[in-house]
Amino acid sequence: MVAPPGPLYWYSMRGPVTKFKEDPAQFSHKFLIQQASSVVTSATSQLLTQSVVAIVDTVEKYRSTVLELIQLVESREQINEGELADELSELITGSRVKASDLKAQLLELQAFMEYVEKLVNSAAETAFLAGAEYSSTSLSESLHSAQFQIRESLKNLQNLDHNLILLQKRIIVDAE
Repeated sequence: MVAPPGPLYWYSMRGPVTKFKEDPAQFSHKFLIQQASSVVTSATSQLLTQSVVAIVDTVEKYRSTVLELIQLVESREQINEGELADELSELITGSRVKASDLKAQLLELQAFMEYVEKLVNSAAETAFLAGAEYSSTSLSESLHSAQFQIRESLKNLQNLDHNLILLQKRIIVDAE
């Protein structure tokens, strides 16, 4: 089968499937840079989303563990001695270890997020300079939303951490 003159065709066994334009402007350097910038912003947006999900998930697990720890400490405070007190003490120790591990994970994710934010800003600026304004604006808005979501999540966590510290302080003062 001979290709007809003019526009390029992609052929299958049944005939032409896709028609390609012969417009050289379609593949100009500017166009290709804009397309590459859009791909970069899309990948960066996915990294941002996954990072935020990881942080929020870790915050939720940490919050749940701290709430459990507070309940265990309050229960242990009411029981002086015996087998149940020993069991509660072991559970408290386990919860403290789990909370400590989750806190370390959270700090690591927050440090990682700082680099993700730098990447997002660089990708958004590059996309804007390349003429991919929509991609740039969309990525910048995603970053703002992510920062707000993380800030709110961490703010609630600070209150819970503060309550745990006050409870532990009260127990220490009462023990003296």
